[in-house]
Amino acid sequence: MTIAIITGSSTGLGKEFVEAVVDTEPDIDEIRLIARHQEALQKVADSYYTKKFKIFPLDLTNHEDIAKFKDEINQDRPTVKLLINNAGMLNKSSFAQQDPSKQATMVQLNAEAPTLITRIVLPFMERGSSIINTCSITSYAPLTQMAIYASTKSYLYFLSISLRQELKSAGINVLALCPGNMKTELFLKADNSNKKKTITDALPFLNMKKMTRKAIQLANAGHAVYTPGFVYKGYRVLAKWVPYEFFDRFAKP
Repeated sequence: MTIAIITGSSTGLGKEFVEAVVDTEPDIDEIRLIARHQEALQKVADSYYTKKFKIFPLDLTNHEDIAKFKDEINQDRPTVKLLINNAGMLNKSSFAQQDPSKQATMVQLNAEAPTLITRIVLPFMERGSSIINTCSITSYAPLTQMAIYASTKSYLYFLSISLRQELKSAGINVLALCPGNMKTELFLKADNSNKKKTITDALPFLNMKKMTRKAIQLANAGHAVYTPGFVYKGYRVLAKWVPYEFFDRFAKP
């Protein structure tokens, strides 16, 4: 059986990725959905009739839940054609104002979870398989008010680039997807202790339907990084050449 695995797949970008896989990956027999809420996952699965689904209501910050997923995949040993590490959380405020428990959860969900899930899934991937890691434009430069979030996304970005090099000989590609603003729960309901807008909040919102399809296309074609949107492509270039202090003015409320 050939499958796709999508984490954070009950809402937002993850839900869009589900639709993109259904529409563009005819060779995938089953899509496995991972998120915390069973009802939301079942609702996504019930929306499509052309694919088989298996849902995993798991908390990826809980090592016992990750172990359950590992046991399941080790038991049926499918061929994983596509892994999309999309689960994540955003907490927008200064480091000292953030709840330490939320800081720990952000590190676990944004950085540790995709690392562990990838390691579990990798033995079941083969030549032609792909991994898409949802990073962020914050991967490119450190930002105040989003210090931990940007750091975790930078970690995932560099993990993606390094892992892609390691897996080239095996024919497995890793794509770092680095989007800007999106109308998702993660962005619209982010815990923002300041309750003030920044310049980054005014940047354009991306078309998630187009972006998810393009990401899958580029991953299958062997690309390393996808930064959708002209404005965000420009940010990526600036981040390579402009001192980091310059970007502080965009993050300050």
